[in-house]
Amino acid sequence: MSLLLCVAMLCALLPFSAFAADSRQLEDVADITNVVLYEGTSLTTGTKVTGDDYLIKNASQMLLYYEFKIGDHTSLSTDTPYYLPIPEGLEIRGEGGTESLKLTREDGATETFATLNWGPSGAALTFAPEFINSTDHVVTGTHCYFGCVFNKETATKVDGENNRYKIELTTGTTVTVGLDEDEIREQAAKLEKTVEKDPGDPSLLTWTITYTPYKNTEKTEF
Repeated sequence: MSLLLCVAMLCALLPFSAFAADSRQLEDVADITNVVLYEGTSLTTGTKVTGDDYLIKNASQMLLYYEFKIGDHTSLSTDTPYYLPIPEGLEIRGEGGTESLKLTREDGATETFATLNWGPSGAALTFAPEFINSTDHVVTGTHCYFGCVFNKETATKVDGENNRYKIELTTGTTVTVGLDEDEIREQAAKLEKTVEKDPGDPSLLTWTITYTPYKNTEKTEF
């Protein structure tokens, strides 16, 4: 009998110390098919982060959403946290929490198949013993998500660009973001020049002139 649907049920907050010492990566036992970054506090009201110039207005209110599937004959271990990969530039702060992931079978019955725990040390799934001991491990259409923050200090900066950072999601998709509060919307044109003496001939001077054009992102003509 195949497992059809996964629904996440929010539970009370728990300390991240609930994680066991032994752990593995979720990618060891599952295919992560999609990873999406949202700005906001829920998937329904949040904004999907896409493209090359997304400006984050509230870096402390981000969501990481994962879709994954578990194939047949997958070997799972009891009491072992399976960690989800978190892209550089994103991190979990605060107390963290826990969430039960439930499956709905063909007959309508629901069961908890895993628990998601997240906190400053990361995010991981721990599979329920009943699910591990069952004869049906095929799970499709499964998803989970948790809150995180964007940290520009740990993000990969785009060379030659002000206020632009790349976030590489685990599906191979890369989004480029900036912070709305750091964005320069209007900048006057300026001319800068520097001079250097030639080490071999002090009478020979090398001038470098740098021109920065006028910028106004509020006007499409510029």
